[in-house]
Order: sequence, then structure tokens, then C-alpha cells
Amino acid sequence: MSVNALLKTISNMPELAGKVSPAQLAKMVMRTNLDGFYHTRGQAPVSVMIRGEALAPYLGIEQAPLYYTMTASGNVNTGSLNGIRLTTDLAKDMGFKNPPAEVCLDGGKSLLFLSKLGFFAVTCVYGDPELFERGDVIAKGGVRIMAEEGLEESAIHALIEPSISQYLRAFVDLGTLGFTRCEGPDMKPKCLNEGRLMELIDQVGRQAERDLGQELVPFTTSGPAGSGFFNHDAWRGTSYGLLECLAALLSNRPVISRFGIDLSKPVTMNVMGYGEVGSNNIRLLKEVERYSRYGIQITGISDESGAFYNPAGFDLDMLYTMAGERERGFGNDPSVSFTLTTSAHFDDIKAYQIDRDELIYMPAAITVPAGPPYVIQNPGDVSRLNTQIWAPVANAPLGTKTSSRQDVRDIETAMLNRGIISIPAWILNFGGISLSKEEIMHRLMAGGIDNLKDPYTQAWLREHVIEGDVSDTAWANMSWVLHVWERDGYKTPISDLMESRVGDIQNRRKAILMGWDRSNNLLGNFMRMDSATMRAKVEVTAQDYTDRKLSDMRALLTDWNAPEEERRVAADVLGKLCSRGCEREFLAIIERGVTSATDQAPQSSVMVRNAAVGLGYILEGKGASYGDISKRIAGVLNILRNDVTPDNFGKIIWLEWLLNKLND
Repeated sequence: MSVNALLKTISNMPELAGKVSPAQLAKMVMRTNLDGFYHTRGQAPVSVMIRGEALAPYLGIEQAPLYYTMTASGNVNTGSLNGIRLTTDLAKDMGFKNPPAEVCLDGGKSLLFLSKLGFFAVTCVYGDPELFERGDVIAKGGVRIMAEEGLEESAIHALIEPSISQYLRAFVDLGTLGFTRCEGPDMKPKCLNEGRLMELIDQVGRQAERDLGQELVPFTTSGPAGSGFFNHDAWRGTSYGLLECLAALLSNRPVISRFGIDLSKPVTMNVMGYGEVGSNNIRLLKEVERYSRYGIQITGISDESGAFYNPAGFDLDMLYTMAGERERGFGNDPSVSFTLTTSAHFDDIKAYQIDRDELIYMPAAITVPAGPPYVIQNPGDVSRLNTQIWAPVANAPLGTKTSSRQDVRDIETAMLNRGIISIPAWILNFGGISLSKEEIMHRLMAGGIDNLKDPYTQAWLREHVIEGDVSDTAWANMSWVLHVWERDGYKTPISDLMESRVGDIQNRRKAILMGWDRSNNLLGNFMRMDSATMRAKVEVTAQDYTDRKLSDMRALLTDWNAPEEERRVAADVLGKLCSRGCEREFLAIIERGVTSATDQAPQSSVMVRNAAVGLGYILEGKGASYGDISKRIAGVLNILRNDVTPDNFGKIIWLEWLLNKLND
């Protein structure tokens, strides 16, 4: 396929047909891969990089992306798929979620469409043009894989590996993949093995590194569990983020009272989607004790095969078993195709089957869309909702493929007018991207993914990332959101209040990065971007916290009877704010990591981690001035080294880090 033929294919996409010609597209092209530096001409499909600001008006996009990359092979026919617009909407949501989640990656998303006659691939990246020119843009977003209607599973299996290999080669040749962006898991045909796909992408990336003789941004994350990857499904990252946000919300008395949520009876929940996120929500309700205290009861479930609603609630043990069926089939054995209607427990739920499109409107305190986008398309749909908390983890859940920002805002306003707490998806579903950022960071630090396989290393990394990053950030962010909303008097949709703060974080991050010298290696620059993102987020957050709020947090640190998740978040926030005066409290937590009152267990590894990180931020480089503190920490460390259990292993890692930081 020539460049002209590719531009013609792009111009014939449904969202562009009749709006823009191949000749007009040619003027938007930033570069092609015809003279790619990796493959010789003809070894990879032709690809183009298109200026986002030039193409955006033709797509009805108000906030223009940085760039698009596109490639295709054969005589592909995408039918009615609005793939470029869909990819843009999903990438834009990624751009919103990352800054408040303290993720240094920019917003990106890819789509790979398979047909009998070829494939089409598009990537959209959001980022700052000046930072892009400096090399300070690395976008991350999963590759959504779709197949033409009626394409048989055998054909999908035959097409997928060569199609992935070809589109990756094309985008490496553009100088984007491995340089300014990377891939990851997303929705796909269920006959495909996600771990195998990510492993394939990773192998192409490793080969590119060897061929080019330089270190590249890993091509993907979330490969097979047990191979060193931070597998999103096995680690349940997105589901942890959702449930921790909901726990913070249900613990907020002013909001619960204002919106009339009755915690004296079960808090019912309908979940649309029984894939990775939807089923893992149910698994965590069973596996994590602290979530049981909120009385969440699952009343509705659905997938592509059907929907089921029981107002009295489904048995959690049964749903947990069904989630295990999905994991065995959907995640590991492609020959086993799990759906709710093929479950061994179908006979137990079939009496409750309803129309699949109706579940979203059935009564429940919490409604969780966890599948396809665009499920509530206009304010009229809102009138049919029968819920108190709208908690989507699906990206772009509101509006349509042609909606403006105001169209989406009108839907959110209609929800607020009906007394529905509407939480933006990008506040709730950051768990996966947080895992990806941490995987990239630790992979670069360890010198390769193979060096992260050790079971003890995997155990403490999982605890550090899931409990220390995802869970604590989720609770802290939801507390921040609700604090801001309470001060607003609950008059404004949450997204209106928070989008401006996301912009503030992005602007502050840019100013910090522009003032910091770049490192001469990939890891150094990645850590520099990570530090700038965290610092920018903390500075913006601090503007919203009152002295009273910070004083209440400090009191929580040594309230040994308070819920640990609330104390962990207090330590996380106060540490990042470098709140002086908290040194004594942080040290007390660390010392209780090995000893405590007779009626209390030692402080958990995550609690010690947060105290150590907080103390490190406050006292960095001042070890000589705080010699007594260093000695006391060293004493705790010696005790732990003589009793290396899985829990103590994580404490040792963080206290060693703390001593190094204090004495630098």
C-alpha cells in the first residue's frame, strides 16, 4: 500500500468520509515511515503521523490531540466503525486520569481492527507540544482489538499475530512506539489470550532494542503473570481503585447524608460487564475484608451474552466461583470461552435474566458500567436511571461518538439535578495505568522484566503498588474530590470542578520539567517525569486543603484504633506535602512496625512504607541533623532483618530506602 492509498483509506473512514480528501490529509502529515530507521522500505506497512490540531476539527474534537499515527494493509473495510473518533475519546480520558493519579504518562490509546482482507491501526496521543519537542512526552494506553462482524474465531487467530507484528513495525519506523508511547491491554475478542498478546508485543519491542542497539520504552505492560509483569487481571488493579474510591465515598458522612444514602441496609450494586474489571470487583468483595464493612450487595450482572437482575441480591460465593470460571477461560485457556450463559451456574441465575440493555436502568444504589463506551447518550436517558451513585470504570461512558464536551456536561448536570452522584470514569479507573507506570519504572530500574520474577520481589511489589499506590491514591483522590465538592455546596458536576485542577497539574508539571535538566538515560528521564508529576499534583492539592483538614489528618496518624486505610491516606498526603511537625508520628509508626501495644498487631508493611516515604520527603538530606532518628530506624531495621517474613521483607526494603535518603 502506498502513502496515497493509505490516505484514501483514512479519508473513507465513516467519521471522515465526505469531509476531508486524501490531498487535504497529505498536508497534515508530519512524517511517514518510508525512510524508517528500523526496517528497510517494504519490510513494514506504510504508516503516517498526522498533526492532531489539523485533523481534530474534521472529527468534531474540541481538545486537539498532539498527533495520530495510522497504518493499514490489504483492502480493509472498517464498515461503520468510527475508529479514529473512538480512539480519540479514549485517549482524552487517559489524559485526564493520569495527572491526579500521579502517573507521569500522557494520554494515548490504540485501536487495531481486523478484517478478512487486511487490518487498520490507529493511535491517538495527547501531550504538550513543547514537552514533546524536548522528549518529555511518553503516552500510554491499551490497544483495543476489534474484528469485523462475522469474522470467525479461527480467522481471528490466524490474523492476530501477523497483524500485531506489522502494525508495531510500522509505528517503530515512525519513531513513536518505544520513544514517545507504549501499548498495553484493553478490550479484545474473547477468544484471544491477553497475556500471550502482550508477550508478543513485548518480544517485538525487545527485538527492536537489540536491532537498534538502544534502550527503548517497553512496548507494553501487563504480560503473563509469573513472568515479571504487573499483570492487570491477576493484580486486580482497576478494581482496587474503584472499590477504594467507593469506600472513601461511603465513609464520607456529609455526602452520604446530603444524598440520602442509607447505610443501615445493604448497598446494592449493578455491574455491567463481567470481564476483567467487572468480575474482579466481585472477587475483591470476597477477598478483601475491609470492603465487607460497607455491606455492598451485587444485584445485577451482565456480559455480551445476557443480563441478570435479582433485587434480593445474588449469592457472593456463587458469583466468586463464576469469576473463577471467567479467569480460567477468558484469561488463560483460549479454548474455553466463558460467558454468563455458559457458566456452570447458569441454571442458578437464568430465572433472573432480563433484557441486556435494561440492566443499567434497574434499581441499585451504585451503578457500575464496566464494558463498552457511550452507555448514557443524552439527558433523556438520565431520567430512566434508578441509582444514587454513578460509578463508571468504562472509558467515555457518556455521550456518543459525535458528542461535544457540552453535550457530556449536560448529561452530568441532568444527573446532579436528579440527586445522582456522578463520578467521572477517569477518577475511578486509573488502577491499570498506575500499574503500568510502576511496571515500566521497576523494569528500567531492575535492568529488564526478567529480573522481577523473584517471588519475594513480586510479593512486595504487588503490595507496594496495589495497596501503597492504587488504593491509597484512590482514597486520597476521592477524599480530595469530595472535599472540593462539599465546599462548592454540591452545585457543580464533579467533572467541572476537577477538570480545571487536572489542567493546573499539567501546567505546573510542565513548568517543573522545563526548569529541570534532562538526564542522559531513559530511566533518569522517566524518574524525572515521575517526580515532576507527583510534585505538581501535591502542589495543586495543597491549595484545596484547609489547616483544619490537615490537622485532622495528622491526628489520624497515631490514632491506633482508627481504620488503617484512613491512616495510610493521611500518611500519604502529609508525607508528600512535606508537612513538618509530623516526624514524631511517622517515627512512631515505623517503630510499631515491630512492636506495639499488647492488644494491637504490629503496623502493616504498607503503613510502615507510607510513614517511611513521608519521613524521607520531610528529612531528605538531613540525616546528620537527625542522627537520633537514623539510629532508631536502624534499630528497627536490624530487628526486621533477623525475621525476614513476607510482611517484613517489604518493611526492610522501605527502611533501607529511608536510611539511604536521610544520609545522602
